[in-house]
Amino acid sequence: MRGIELKQTLTLLILVFIVACTGAQTSPQSRVTLSIGHAGAAQAVTGRRDLDLGFSAGADGKLLVWSLEHAGLHASWQVDGGPLTHVAVHPERPEAVVFVRDGIAAGRIIGVNWETGEHSFVVPVGNRVTTLEYSPQGSFIVFTLPGFDSLRVLDSADGTRLPYIEDAFGTVSFVQIARSERNLMTYVPSRGEFIYWELQTGRELQTVATRTRLTHLTLVDPQTQRYLAGFDGTQLVIVDNLSGDVRATYPVSPVHGISYDAESDRFLVVSDQNGRRNALAFTYSAGRLRRDFYRPQSFSPTTTSLAAVGSPDTRGFLAGASDGEVAFYERRNGRRTLIGPANDSRVVDLTFSSGTLYVSLGDRLISLESDLFDDRRTSIEASYFTFRTQELGGLEGVRIVADADAVLLWAANRPGVLFSLAPESDEPSSDEPSSELPVVYEDPQGAPIARVRPNEEGVLILYRDGRIVQIDRETRDVVFRYTSIGAQDAIWDRQLGLVVAKSRATAFDTSVVQVDQRTRETVAADTDAFLTVRLALDAGNQRLYAVGLHGSQSAPTTRILQFDGRGFGRTTRLYQVDAERARADIVWDERSGSLLSTIEHRRVVRHSQGRAEFFAPAQRMHGELAIGANLTVALNLDGTVTAWDRESGEILADYVVIGDEWVLLSPYGVYLTSSPAAEEYLTFIPVERTRLSLSDFRMRLPLSP
Repeated sequence: MRGIELKQTLTLLILVFIVACTGAQTSPQSRVTLSIGHAGAAQAVTGRRDLDLGFSAGADGKLLVWSLEHAGLHASWQVDGGPLTHVAVHPERPEAVVFVRDGIAAGRIIGVNWETGEHSFVVPVGNRVTTLEYSPQGSFIVFTLPGFDSLRVLDSADGTRLPYIEDAFGTVSFVQIARSERNLMTYVPSRGEFIYWELQTGRELQTVATRTRLTHLTLVDPQTQRYLAGFDGTQLVIVDNLSGDVRATYPVSPVHGISYDAESDRFLVVSDQNGRRNALAFTYSAGRLRRDFYRPQSFSPTTTSLAAVGSPDTRGFLAGASDGEVAFYERRNGRRTLIGPANDSRVVDLTFSSGTLYVSLGDRLISLESDLFDDRRTSIEASYFTFRTQELGGLEGVRIVADADAVLLWAANRPGVLFSLAPESDEPSSDEPSSELPVVYEDPQGAPIARVRPNEEGVLILYRDGRIVQIDRETRDVVFRYTSIGAQDAIWDRQLGLVVAKSRATAFDTSVVQVDQRTRETVAADTDAFLTVRLALDAGNQRLYAVGLHGSQSAPTTRILQFDGRGFGRTTRLYQVDAERARADIVWDERSGSLLSTIEHRRVVRHSQGRAEFFAPAQRMHGELAIGANLTVALNLDGTVTAWDRESGEILADYVVIGDEWVLLSPYGVYLTSSPAAEEYLTFIPVERTRLSLSDFRMRLPLSP
């Protein structure tokens, strides 16, 4: 691998490194991944018996694929911005299906290729999904809803609904599909019935009465597919799905989940015992339900999901926890390996100023200095990295923006106050009170700040109550005030005056208005968007760009519009996505004369002269954008940062903060860390018959905190 030969060089050209590594991608390569869990609860886990992989779906909208052989992350895909609550894996193809919850009682089922991250289909669902699984041969997908018309069947290839068993017959909480895929059995808990159906005709074959209100039903007899383990509210039960009889019981309560491992013929029951969550192991054979000696070690008290995973050589149990961590328990001895530590550190905001990249973590700032961020350089180059962490004296939820050579800050717990970053000191700053940060402006009403837009004449401040003030650059006096209920964004320009993006109050209203700074005359832009969320301005050509939601609130499309002419009377549609993208950002790049957007979420779009060009796609979904030096940088929805070459659109690296450490990781595994301690979060996945190790991928740069 030619790029590795540069590892001893103190001056490392990152772009050359990437080109060298890219040339070596014609064959499988050893790689490095960053192994951390979910940002939020790991809500569902699953596996496949022929793969040394486990899968977890989280509240952060991510599908994580875990290597059980190497005890670390295999792949990470940001499927959506909403929480994933269910996941199932195709029995043969590299495909998975997840349910994304939208609000309380709606969502979408999304088909995902877990090798590439591509979506194969998206199916809107008007209720929350209670079960989701593939058929044994993977021909179709079955899911259930909490209603009388409960059971639905989808084609696994494209997500189209199949006309199977369309008659409503009650709420279903468990589905068992025959190996032939001809018949299936449903359990209706309210009536206590197992109902057998012929799938394609919808003909009812048999109804078997059993106990009502059984939960967590799990097949524990794969040979005959006859016996199920479940919970009746007071005890663990084994029920015969052919006769409906309860064959065995065991006093366990409560039960939070049941997972069966066919290799050991053992199933684990997640319960609370002696005030602590643990897992009890059982076996069932010859009519007898027995406690097994197997006990997972150091079982997490926050475990929310458990599943048997892995091939026969790596078989065990994957566990997800409410704090986001993912752990693996070996099949033979229950030994625990934490393969995905929890991480609640998130980048809240970022900005470039004076050759420095400032990163806000909410309660502290990290200042990254490097020639990589030097505006005077014309090539992507990094020969050193210097970083500094600055505590903010009790401020929380800090947002930041560059104002010339200064950095402005505002905090969630100090509403209405705009600060300037205090000069860095050689003394520790962790004990400095927030009052020592210079105050630029303080709102008399103490309204929370939504957005700050520096401009040539001063600073524009947008408050969450819809008030907008423009502050003079020299005196810091308020020179203009305006109120727009539902305002989302605003821009101040010397020639245009004030431009506001907002929600549309009535059918006769507009979501983009221009306000004259002298006469206060209001001009409505030509847009039918019911909500405009972001603005960008090409000041040289007096051209405005806007991201807005069009159509209806139940089925919106997101468009980027270009406004030209007097009073913005001429409108051009630059781009459209048939989905809601309320968190999409747009930024005008003066150097290239183009508009950058995150309307596609998984890839940055460059709009130039009527054409759309795409930056290299990433595994994460992007929100806000920033431009500095030779870089385009995105703040991702999962609290990480991705950087591209500003000109070519090639991905340079992801920046991830983990507690007090951070990792800079290129798509090809080359990495830089804040200290050697951060390497414990890295997993090295080697190709056989190579002599490479993790240290071969380390960037050798002067690094001083």
